Amino acid sequence: MIEKIVCAYSLSNALKMVECGDTPLISRIPLHKLFERARRIYHGAFDFDGTLIPGSQWKATSTLMPPSLAAQDEENRAIYWKQKHEQPIRPDLVDLEDPDWFHGGFYPENLKVMDGAWIAETIRLYSEARITRAQIAEVAKTLHPREGALELLQAMEKRVIITFGIEQLIQDWVEHHQVHPTSVAASRLKFNEENRVHGCHINLVASHTKKCAVERFREVGKIDGENLLVMGDSVVDVHMMGTDSFNVLIVPPNELDRKLADFREGNLASMWDRITLILASDSLIPFLNLLNV
Repeated sequence: MIEKIVCAYSLSNALKMVECGDTPLISRIPLHKLFERARRIYHGAFDFDGTLIPGSQWKATSTLMPPSLAAQDEENRAIYWKQKHEQPIRPDLVDLEDPDWFHGGFYPENLKVMDGAWIAETIRLYSEARITRAQIAEVAKTLHPREGALELLQAMEKRVIITFGIEQLIQDWVEHHQVHPTSVAASRLKFNEENRVHGCHINLVASHTKKCAVERFREVGKIDGENLLVMGDSVVDVHMMGTDSFNVLIVPPNELDRKLADFREGNLASMWDRITLILASDSLIPFLNLLNV
């Protein structure tokens, strides 16, 4: 069964359609081209949090920590997201006697450093909490996939999950749901002789790593862009969408208000031409139905 599909002539037009909530598939390109390109999809690159699952792996893993460390983790996460979505402090609002004259603001030039530092600090808390490899595997089982996510993964010949998250947790999720082999690009935990978290590999996977991870997947897998589906739910994910791949941005209507700030601050309008299709649904089934036409 094919879902209702409409064309949008601009991002603002598309977001208005998302807000209406009655059109799950919103195409940037003419529909005859959409169907033609969809038939050429054989491989897939997927974000994880907000895409393959509706929740957050970071929040789920935080439940393994004692209350004091979980509180620190929540505070760090809140500061990170607040800083990431705020403009730098205006120079006329502070002076050099203010100890937060630099740390009190967010600076786009420092985003990559901040991403890596937040991951490292989170993993330090995991180590202090003495989280085990087995506990990570159990958390993975609690992360429920979006409707249609497993079927979509299985429909791809070669597939990769690229996430600002934890490699072993994603591998456990893949194993639990039996969608292997699936490649994973995510930050790798290190474990000591007791199989407890003891640091991380220095080659972290953060927001700005996603683009090069997709490029590496294409290189190693010998994948042509016209045969590749790239799916995500944020501006960061749009950065990993190539000009020649079939690119899907997930914007469930009930999450639109929360995502609008991310879209504005990330200047999504300037990247509108990268998006092939907006999936305005909590489920991936409408997109699966498109592939089966």
